[in-house]
Amino acid sequence: MLGSEHAGERAAAAAKADQLVRSHGLTWNEVLIAAPRALAPPSASLKQKIDLLYANRSILKPKARDFIANVSRYSHRLSDKQVRFVDSLFVEITEGRRAARAK
Repeated sequence: MLGSEHAGERAAAAAKADQLVRSHGLTWNEVLIAAPRALAPPSASLKQKIDLLYANRSILKPKARDFIANVSRYSHRLSDKQVRFVDSLFVEITEGRRAARAK
């Protein structure tokens, strides 16, 4: 109905779409920007975590986005501090997505 010639029908369709998005705990930004890849299990390997973070880099802060882009390109060993950073980003994204789905 969003393509209807009648303004009232378009408005009703837009209101229903907005209600649907909000009922799933999402924002329009999350819906319209590339959908995130499926979540990796909590026991994911470091590579799986980096791959998930890279696939969802658009929702990361600039520092984290640059870091993930760099470590995804190079197969060097990460320091303990870097591994902890990957783990914290992974938890932030996976817990945030689970919380959004639960709403």
